[in-house]
Amino acid sequence: MALSMRAIELLGTQVAPARDTVALRLRIFSRQEAAYLRHGGILPYVVRRAVADG
Repeated sequence: MALSMRAIELLGTQVAPARDTVALRLRIFSRQEAAYLRHGGILPYVVRRAVADG
């Protein structure tokens, strides 16, 4: 069961100036996934943790 569920949009830009948007549904299944989302993704989360740990 998901802890949270949100609607988000994905914006894609092609070579031409045209833009497309696609509606997505984001499901968060764990508190760890919620932490990744708050930090902007897993990579920023890991970098912040590494910097904080010194």
